Amino acid sequence: MQEVETKCPYGIQLFNTNEVVTRYNNKMLSLTQEKVTSIAKDKFIGCTSAEQTTYFLWKLHKMSLIDSEELPYEIAIVQDIYYRITTRIDVPDGLKSGAVGKLVYIDYNVDRDAKGVWLEFPDSQKIGQKIKKTVDGHGAAIQISKTAVPIGRRSSNIPLNNDKTINF
Repeated sequence: MQEVETKCPYGIQLFNTNEVVTRYNNKMLSLTQEKVTSIAKDKFIGCTSAEQTTYFLWKLHKMSLIDSEELPYEIAIVQDIYYRITTRIDVPDGLKSGAVGKLVYIDYNVDRDAKGVWLEFPDSQKIGQKIKKTVDGHGAAIQISKTAVPIGRRSSNIPLNNDKTINF
Protein backbone atom coordinates (compact mmCIF):
# COMPACT_ATOMS: atom_id res chain seq x y z
CA MET A 1 0.00 0.00 0.00
CA GLN A 2 2.89 2.37 0.78
CA GLU A 3 4.29 1.94 -2.74
CA VAL A 4 0.91 2.78 -4.28
CA GLU A 5 0.64 6.02 -2.32
CA THR A 6 4.14 7.06 -3.36
CA LYS A 7 3.94 6.21 -7.06
CA CYS A 8 0.33 7.14 -7.78
CA PRO A 9 -1.25 9.08 -4.89
CA TYR A 10 -4.29 10.37 -6.81
CA GLY A 11 -4.89 7.50 -9.20
CA ILE A 12 -7.49 4.78 -9.06
CA GLN A 13 -6.05 1.87 -7.14
CA LEU A 14 -6.38 -1.82 -8.01
CA PHE A 15 -5.84 -4.45 -5.33
CA ASN A 16 -5.93 -8.25 -5.27
CA THR A 17 -8.48 -8.76 -2.49
CA ASN A 18 -11.53 -6.98 -1.10
CA GLU A 19 -9.86 -6.94 2.31
CA VAL A 20 -6.96 -4.84 0.99
CA VAL A 21 -9.43 -2.55 -0.83
CA THR A 22 -11.40 -2.01 2.39
CA ARG A 23 -8.22 -1.35 4.38
CA TYR A 24 -7.01 1.19 1.80
CA ASN A 25 -10.40 2.93 1.56
CA ASN A 26 -10.73 3.16 5.35
CA LYS A 27 -7.23 4.62 5.61
CA MET A 28 -7.94 7.26 2.95
CA LEU A 29 -11.30 8.18 4.48
CA SER A 30 -9.76 8.47 7.95
CA LEU A 31 -7.50 11.25 6.66
CA THR A 32 -10.43 13.59 6.06
CA GLN A 33 -12.19 15.61 8.73
CA GLU A 34 -15.33 16.45 6.77
CA LYS A 35 -17.14 13.22 6.06
CA VAL A 36 -20.79 12.32 6.21
CA THR A 37 -21.92 8.83 7.15
CA SER A 38 -25.01 7.69 5.29
CA ILE A 39 -26.77 4.77 6.95
CA ALA A 40 -29.40 2.56 5.32
CA LYS A 41 -33.01 3.12 6.32
CA ASP A 42 -34.24 -0.37 7.21
CA LYS A 43 -37.88 -1.26 6.71
CA PHE A 44 -39.14 -4.79 7.32
CA ILE A 45 -42.30 -6.25 5.80
CA GLY A 46 -43.79 -9.44 7.23
CA CYS A 47 -42.22 -9.59 10.69
CA THR A 48 -44.64 -10.70 13.40
CA SER A 49 -42.72 -9.61 16.52
CA ALA A 50 -40.04 -7.26 17.77
CA GLU A 51 -37.76 -10.25 18.38
CA GLN A 52 -38.16 -11.39 14.78
CA THR A 53 -37.42 -7.87 13.51
CA THR A 54 -34.29 -7.71 15.71
CA TYR A 55 -33.11 -11.10 14.42
CA PHE A 56 -33.61 -10.12 10.77
CA LEU A 57 -31.93 -6.76 11.35
CA TRP A 58 -28.89 -8.62 12.73
CA LYS A 59 -29.00 -11.04 9.78
CA LEU A 60 -29.25 -8.18 7.28
CA HIS A 61 -26.28 -6.33 8.74
CA LYS A 62 -24.16 -9.51 8.52
CA MET A 63 -24.93 -9.99 4.80
CA SER A 64 -22.25 -9.62 2.17
CA LEU A 65 -22.61 -6.94 -0.47
CA ILE A 66 -23.40 -9.64 -3.03
CA ASP A 67 -26.39 -10.82 -0.97
CA SER A 68 -27.65 -7.27 -0.39
CA GLU A 69 -27.61 -6.40 -4.10
CA GLU A 70 -24.35 -4.47 -3.58
CA LEU A 71 -26.02 -1.94 -1.29
CA PRO A 72 -23.84 -1.29 1.78
CA TYR A 73 -25.44 -0.66 5.16
CA GLU A 74 -23.19 2.34 5.74
CA ILE A 75 -21.14 4.52 3.42
CA ALA A 76 -18.77 7.38 4.14
CA ILE A 77 -19.41 10.33 1.85
CA VAL A 78 -16.63 12.84 1.31
CA GLN A 79 -16.68 15.71 -1.14
CA ASP A 80 -13.90 15.87 -3.76
CA ILE A 81 -13.22 12.13 -3.48
CA TYR A 82 -13.61 9.71 -6.40
CA TYR A 83 -16.20 6.95 -6.02
CA ARG A 84 -16.75 3.83 -8.10
CA ILE A 85 -20.35 2.85 -8.75
CA THR A 86 -20.91 -0.76 -7.67
CA THR A 87 -24.52 -1.31 -8.74
CA ARG A 88 -26.78 -0.81 -11.75
CA ILE A 89 -28.48 2.57 -11.44
CA ASP A 90 -29.32 3.35 -15.08
CA VAL A 91 -27.24 1.20 -17.43
CA PRO A 92 -28.29 2.87 -20.73
CA ASP A 93 -27.35 6.24 -19.21
CA GLY A 94 -23.90 4.91 -18.19
CA LEU A 95 -24.66 4.82 -14.46
CA LYS A 96 -23.49 1.26 -13.84
CA SER A 97 -20.88 -0.80 -12.05
CA GLY A 98 -17.40 0.43 -12.80
CA ALA A 99 -18.18 4.08 -13.59
CA VAL A 100 -15.93 6.37 -11.54
CA GLY A 101 -16.94 9.90 -10.62
CA LYS A 102 -15.81 12.67 -8.31
CA LEU A 103 -18.30 13.62 -5.59
CA VAL A 104 -18.93 17.35 -5.96
CA TYR A 105 -22.07 17.92 -3.88
CA ILE A 106 -24.07 16.24 -1.10
CA ASP A 107 -27.84 16.78 -1.08
CA TYR A 108 -29.51 16.75 2.37
CA ASN A 109 -33.12 16.33 3.45
CA VAL A 110 -34.75 18.49 6.13
CA ASP A 111 -33.35 16.21 8.88
CA ARG A 112 -29.79 16.76 7.51
CA ASP A 113 -29.53 13.16 6.33
CA ALA A 114 -27.77 12.67 3.01
CA LYS A 115 -30.48 12.01 0.44
CA GLY A 116 -28.21 11.92 -2.59
CA VAL A 117 -24.93 12.96 -4.11
CA TRP A 118 -23.79 14.64 -7.32
CA LEU A 119 -20.84 13.16 -9.18
CA GLU A 120 -18.81 14.43 -12.12
CA PHE A 121 -17.44 11.84 -14.53
CA PRO A 122 -14.38 13.46 -16.09
CA ASP A 123 -13.55 10.47 -18.30
CA SER A 124 -16.94 10.46 -20.02
CA GLN A 125 -19.30 13.40 -20.43
CA LYS A 126 -21.86 10.92 -21.82
CA ILE A 127 -22.49 9.35 -18.42
CA GLY A 128 -25.74 10.62 -16.91
CA GLN A 129 -26.91 12.62 -19.96
CA LYS A 130 -30.52 11.48 -19.58
CA ILE A 131 -30.82 12.19 -15.86
CA LYS A 132 -29.04 15.57 -16.17
CA LYS A 133 -31.81 16.76 -18.51
CA THR A 134 -34.49 15.98 -15.92
CA VAL A 135 -32.80 17.87 -13.06
CA ASP A 136 -31.26 20.80 -14.91
CA GLY A 137 -33.31 23.40 -13.00
CA HIS A 138 -32.52 21.91 -9.59
CA GLY A 139 -28.81 21.74 -10.38
CA ALA A 140 -28.79 25.39 -11.42
CA ALA A 141 -30.76 26.39 -8.30
CA ILE A 142 -28.15 24.86 -5.99
CA GLN A 143 -25.30 26.09 -8.21
CA ILE A 144 -24.01 22.70 -9.32
CA SER A 145 -21.89 22.31 -12.44
CA LYS A 146 -23.89 21.28 -15.53
CA THR A 147 -21.57 18.27 -15.84
CA ALA A 148 -22.57 16.87 -12.42
CA VAL A 149 -24.94 13.88 -12.26
CA PRO A 150 -27.33 13.36 -9.31
CA ILE A 151 -27.53 9.94 -7.69
CA GLY A 152 -30.22 9.36 -5.08
CA ARG A 153 -30.54 6.76 -2.35
CA ARG A 154 -31.11 3.24 -3.64
CA SER A 155 -33.50 0.67 -2.22
CA SER A 156 -34.11 -3.01 -2.70
CA ASN A 157 -36.33 -5.85 -1.52
CA ILE A 158 -34.11 -8.53 -0.05
CA PRO A 159 -35.72 -11.80 1.10
CA LEU A 160 -34.45 -12.72 4.57
CA ASN A 161 -36.01 -16.15 4.99
CA ASN A 162 -36.44 -19.24 2.81
CA ASP A 163 -40.13 -18.75 1.98
CA LYS A 164 -39.43 -15.10 1.08
CA THR A 165 -42.15 -13.66 3.32
CA ILE A 166 -39.79 -11.30 5.17
CA ASN A 167 -38.30 -8.54 3.04
CA PHE A 168 -35.95 -5.69 3.88
